[in-house]
Amino acid sequence: MLQSNIFREDKKYWRWMAIGIMLLGIALRLWMYWQNRSLFIDEACVSYQLIDRDFAGLFDNLKYQYAPPLFLVLVKLMTLVFGANEYALRLIPLLAAIGSIPLFYLLCKRFLTERFTLFPLYLFCFGMPILQYATEVKQYSLDVLITIALVYLALSKPPRRWGIEWTLFWSISGALVVWLSMPSVFILFSVGMSWWYTQYKNQDWEAFKKTIPVVTVWLISFAAYFFGIIYNDLGLEGLEAYHARFFLPLPPTNGAELEQFYEILITFYRTAIGSTFVAIVFGLGATFLGWYDLQIKKQSHVMILLGLPFLVAMIASGFYMYSLIPRLTLFLMPLLLLSIGLGQAWLIERSPLILKGFWVGILLLICVNKNGYQYFYNRFQIEELRPLLEQVRAHWEPGDQAYLHSEGTHAYTFYGKYFEQADALSIENIRIGHWSDRPATLNLPAAKRQWLVFSHVDKAVVDAYVKGVGAEKRIVMTIEEHGAWAVLLEE
Repeated sequence: MLQSNIFREDKKYWRWMAIGIMLLGIALRLWMYWQNRSLFIDEACVSYQLIDRDFAGLFDNLKYQYAPPLFLVLVKLMTLVFGANEYALRLIPLLAAIGSIPLFYLLCKRFLTERFTLFPLYLFCFGMPILQYATEVKQYSLDVLITIALVYLALSKPPRRWGIEWTLFWSISGALVVWLSMPSVFILFSVGMSWWYTQYKNQDWEAFKKTIPVVTVWLISFAAYFFGIIYNDLGLEGLEAYHARFFLPLPPTNGAELEQFYEILITFYRTAIGSTFVAIVFGLGATFLGWYDLQIKKQSHVMILLGLPFLVAMIASGFYMYSLIPRLTLFLMPLLLLSIGLGQAWLIERSPLILKGFWVGILLLICVNKNGYQYFYNRFQIEELRPLLEQVRAHWEPGDQAYLHSEGTHAYTFYGKYFEQADALSIENIRIGHWSDRPATLNLPAAKRQWLVFSHVDKAVVDAYVKGVGAEKRIVMTIEEHGAWAVLLEE
């Protein structure tokens, strides 16, 4: 009875469970979007620059941040239609995140039966940081959507079945996505290699001829993008220093580099399936089994689509041309989750009944620990400068002076100058700090009441400034929001 009821394939409830997971994943993203948290430092830096520039200026390099130009164009259009606010700025990432859910399900369905789509689909819907970037003014959710779309389309209609309309579609879409999503280059490369491998294997030279103009258009578009925008940022000292530990040492030549190599590779699994020992070991084993299953089924073109993006990204990282910091590898997560999904299907299908129950228990344990669902009842926050500024303004008196720690510069620049309600949040007589400032040597203008404002720092930094600046002053008020503080000192 257990075999026929739980592990039976032709039960409609597997499909309804998949639909339920997708609806909950979409609802959670909408809920987090509606909560309208403050922009944090990276979002604010991108936001005020795209608002400040005209459309042509979006095709120049941003300061301190990177975002593909067509992504910036889309987000700027939203601000022109809906205003310079968080909802407008986050709308494109939200729509991309919502669209990626059913598309990922359809991709999984190409290889997995309904019941075996549930595990990778759940991880995709409720895993961090995929969930975080669904409502953040960054391009990473669009990276994910484009990855899934390109792989799905590449599997749907091979070049030998193309007419002129598909040749034009692939030429134009491939040329455009490079400007929407920088890592789409890795996916396009893998798509092209999978086509050419299949065509060489089948000696299908007519299909090969159809792909030549398509790939040529891609190369021209990428060359313009690379030399026009990306090339100018390569080798920047500050950028390389920040990402140094996320460049893959190829080959590792000492113990430290070997440890770095290991950490980067394991982080793929921490992002995809979780940080516990059980999750990582299961993920590694399931990936191996999934690829073994593809090899047995002679699905080499699928292996190229799923695996080559990892290899190319790692090689680029080894040449210091692509950082493997987790947010920049988010586009790879659908491919890794699908590989893991193939492995769990192989494992459960071939296990005796008692082991099936054991493996299902492991899957449930991993799902419980991948607990993005908590944001249905715990608000997701990073740094809440907007409500902090509202409270500072409410308690502001004529003659007050304010000092803003340098880490809050980008967020304050947005909220104090470019936000649609900037007049209600900007502070007069505010001094913007410099990264070299130190509490003990900080000279502030004489004032009876002095505000110290902080965002994107630890509480220890706040305490150090209060101690250094306010040694001869008393603390009148401390205002604390999540990740942001304001302290009022008085002589």
